[in-house]
Amino acid sequence: MNKKGIILFATYLGLFANAVVYTIIIPFGSKMVSAFGMANDRDSTGTWVGILTFVLMFGRTIASPFWGIICDKWGRKPVMIVGTLSNVILSIAFGFSSSFIWALLVRFFLGIMTPLTMVVKTLLSELCPGESNAIAWQIVMWQMGLIGGNIIGGLLEDPKSSGLIKSGIFADYPFLLPNFFAAIMSAVALVLLIPFLEETLQKNNDDELSLSQGRSYWKIVTDPLVKRLVSVYFILSGNLTAFQELISLWCWASISKGGFEMNPSEIGMILAISSAILLLFQKCSYNWLVERSGLVSICSYSLLFSSPFLMIMPIASVFNEYLWLKWISLTCVCMAWYFITFISNTSIMTISNNSVISKERGRMNGIFMSMGSLARSVSPLFFGFLFAKSIEIDWIFPFDYALSFYLMAIFSSIGWIICKQLPKTLNYPLETVNSDKAYTELARLNEN
Repeated sequence: MNKKGIILFATYLGLFANAVVYTIIIPFGSKMVSAFGMANDRDSTGTWVGILTFVLMFGRTIASPFWGIICDKWGRKPVMIVGTLSNVILSIAFGFSSSFIWALLVRFFLGIMTPLTMVVKTLLSELCPGESNAIAWQIVMWQMGLIGGNIIGGLLEDPKSSGLIKSGIFADYPFLLPNFFAAIMSAVALVLLIPFLEETLQKNNDDELSLSQGRSYWKIVTDPLVKRLVSVYFILSGNLTAFQELISLWCWASISKGGFEMNPSEIGMILAISSAILLLFQKCSYNWLVERSGLVSICSYSLLFSSPFLMIMPIASVFNEYLWLKWISLTCVCMAWYFITFISNTSIMTISNNSVISKERGRMNGIFMSMGSLARSVSPLFFGFLFAKSIEIDWIFPFDYALSFYLMAIFSSIGWIICKQLPKTLNYPLETVNSDKAYTELARLNEN
C-alpha cells in the first residue's frame, strides 16, 4: 500500500470509528436509561435515549463553525488529529458511565471535540480533487460506521450477562466493552495519521473567483445557493437520524403497540444484514446513476422517492408476530432506506464542495456540519418523544407509531422541492466550471 493509500485508509477508519461512537448507544440506549432509573418500562425509554443522542449533535452544532475556521486557518491535519484523539479518550470515558448525568456530559463533549465528518469531507476533496468516488466512499464508511455502531453496541454490551466475560472491568461496567472497541479503532487511525498525513491546505490560492482567503462566514451563509444546499442537507440529516432512532424504538416496542419486541442483539443483526447486502451493489449503482443523470438530478429523485416509501414503511408491522416475515420485512425496509439516503447524502455532500473554492471548503463544511448536527440533535429528541408518546397514549391511526414516519415523508417532499431548483453547474467543481456560466447561474438564483 502506497502512502496515499495509507492516508485514505486511516482517514476512513477514523471516520468509521466516529460514526460507530454516534450510533453505538442505540441498541442498548433503552437498557442503559432503564439501568440508570430514568424509565419504568420498555415503552417509555424513547425520550431519554433521544436526549443522549441530542446532546452529542448539539455539541457539534456549537463547535462546528469554530472548527471550520481552524480548518481553513491552521490546516486540516491538526483538526483531524485532535478529533481522532478525542474520540479515543471520550469513547472510553463514556464506557465508564454509571449515571445518566455522566453519560450526558461525555456525549456532549464528544460532540464538541470530534469534528471528523467536517474535516474528512474537506480533506478528501483535496486529496482526491474532482473525484466523486472519494466522497462516495466517505458516505459508505460513515454508513458502515452507523450500522457498525448498532452491531457492536448490540453484541458487546453487558458481556457478563451474555456470557462473553465472567469477571473483570468489562463485567463491572456493562457498557465499556463496545466503547473500548470503538476507541481501539480510533487509536489505530491516529497512529497512522500522525506520521503519514500531510497538510493539504494550500497557503496561497490565486483562484480568479475569490480573494486569497475566501469569503467570510457571513457571506457564505447568506449566499442564496448555499442557503438552498444547507436546507436540503438539514432535512436529509434530520431524516437519517430520525430513522436510526425510530427503527431501534420500533423494533424494541411491544407487539401490542405496533412494535416487534426485539432485543438489542436482534436489532443490531437486522441492521447488519441489510447493510452487508447493500454494500454489494450500492457504490457501483451510485456511480452508474451519477454518470447517467448527474449529481443534482439523482439527489432530487432520491428525495422524491423517499416520500412514498416512508408512507408505506409502517405496513411492515403487520408481520410482527411472524418470525421470518418480520425479519425479511425489516431487512428490506432498512436496505431500501439506506440506499435512498446513500444516494442523496453522497450527492449533496459532493455538490456542497463543488459550490465553493478550496479556500472556503473548511468554512462551508463547518456550516454544513453545524446545520446537520443541529438537525441530528433535534431530530432524535423530537421523534423519540413523539414515538414514545404515540404508543404510550395509544393514539389511533394515523396518529399511532406510524405518525413519525409520515412526518419524515413530508420533510422529504420539502427537500425535493428545494433540490429540484438547484443549478446543474453544481455537477462539477467550481474551479472547473466556466466562470461566465457560473456567474450566470448565480445571478439567476439571486434574481429569484
